[in-house]
Amino acid sequence: TWRPAVQKGVRLFEEKRLKSLDQKRQARKERIAKPTSAVTCLTCGCVFTSAFGLRSHLRRH
Repeated sequence: TWRPAVQKGVRLFEEKRLKSLDQKRQARKERIAKPTSAVTCLTCGCVFTSAFGLRSHLRRH
């Protein structure tokens, strides 16, 4: 009589676990991606994804 009780407990636990995983996955999918901030060189118009890239580039001018 203990075996059906254990099987029922395992089944309920797995259902709860899978539901939780689906909710986490859905929350990840709903997040809005950060907008990319493009930095532009005022001298030549080159576009960089980071300020560091722009600073490195400005040493060439």
